[in-house]
Amino acid sequence: MQFKPYPEYKDSGVEWLGEIGASFNLKRLKHLSASRLSYGANEAADEAISDHPRFIRITDIADDGRLKSDTFRSLPPEKAGPYMLADGDILLARSGATVGKSFKYLKEWGLSCYAGYLIKFSTDYRNNNSSFIYYYLNSIFYWNYIRSSEIQSTIQNVSAEKYSDLIVTLPSADEQSKIVSFLDGETTKIDNLIAKQEKLIELLEEQRKSVITHAVTKGLDPDAPMKDSGVEWLGEVPAHWDTSSLKYLCNINTGNNDTVDSVENGIYPFFVRSQLIERINEYSFDCEAILTAGDGAGVGKIYHHYKGRFSCHQRVYALTDFKRISPDLFFYFFSNLFEKVALDGGAKSTVDSLRKAHFDNFIMVVPPDTEQFQIVEFLNREVVKIDKSISKQKDLIEKLKEYRSSVISHAVTGKIDVRDMAA
Repeated sequence: MQFKPYPEYKDSGVEWLGEIGASFNLKRLKHLSASRLSYGANEAADEAISDHPRFIRITDIADDGRLKSDTFRSLPPEKAGPYMLADGDILLARSGATVGKSFKYLKEWGLSCYAGYLIKFSTDYRNNNSSFIYYYLNSIFYWNYIRSSEIQSTIQNVSAEKYSDLIVTLPSADEQSKIVSFLDGETTKIDNLIAKQEKLIELLEEQRKSVITHAVTKGLDPDAPMKDSGVEWLGEVPAHWDTSSLKYLCNINTGNNDTVDSVENGIYPFFVRSQLIERINEYSFDCEAILTAGDGAGVGKIYHHYKGRFSCHQRVYALTDFKRISPDLFFYFFSNLFEKVALDGGAKSTVDSLRKAHFDNFIMVVPPDTEQFQIVEFLNREVVKIDKSISKQKDLIEKLKEYRSSVISHAVTGKIDVRDMAA
């Protein structure tokens, strides 16, 4: 889409901001606030009582700035009182990996208060539009300010004082409303496109899982005689295939390191309980292995297939020394079917945690060697095709997000004139 420029520009005098629309003024965030920017309640999130005010923490805010629905915690009214949120209040994350993330509270979400690692900004509505300010807090220029603040402090922390000094570009109240109206319409269109791509990715991932599951449990010959495996979740398998408990097909070990043992730019891969692979200067294994998290959020979701020297976390299981089954086929079968079976077996009754028995007794199929090779070759081809399609959709989503950010950034600083394009 082509956007027209403003009739006139001026130098903002701010290095990270550049030129802005001539009708825009510069104000610090603290001068747009009805009160001092303030920190939230330093309380533990121990309860989840539905008729108490929701206790909003950094972890409750999704990557897109929306409130998660599955992380509800509450505070007693007497503790929540000084930290209650009003419609349109904006919360800012002040530390850690989420520093700079913002969230706009709406009263329709119910009574809420906020936690100590968040900072509250309450808009002074005299000539200031809360939605305009919130869009500004999602602009490239805002994030440039946050990054420069982090560099100056050397740690991931932005204080209320630093937020207060943020320079905001501000047109007249009428222009703010028109820009907000345009951005509401434009970002909704973009968000809908992103949602469609995300749905397509879900379908492709389901297709990927289905293709793998069928190949590793039914084989490639549709006319092969079948037999009952005797395992409810596995159903029928080709009559000439064997079944075996996992403990007879490989060795099962855990690592002997903790997360603190990781070393930046270390020599060897260090597998922890997340998809992220750390580095370390010492290795505990020198072999081909399949690794998966033994507890935490990665249980049943994190799988690695690696060959060479490496170390792993003490709560990461390393499956090695494969017998009667190729590591590639093992990986396809295990990474697609282990989660549901293992967690349904009781591991999730109290906490996401796996013990050796979950691995020992997991049933796997063992085709003849020639079929193992054929299945792996087939899946390597088909999975690559699906993964390429998924990658294309993810690239498109990133481009849409970049476009969204660019439109917001240019509109809230007067670099493009959208006043006549308001929805």
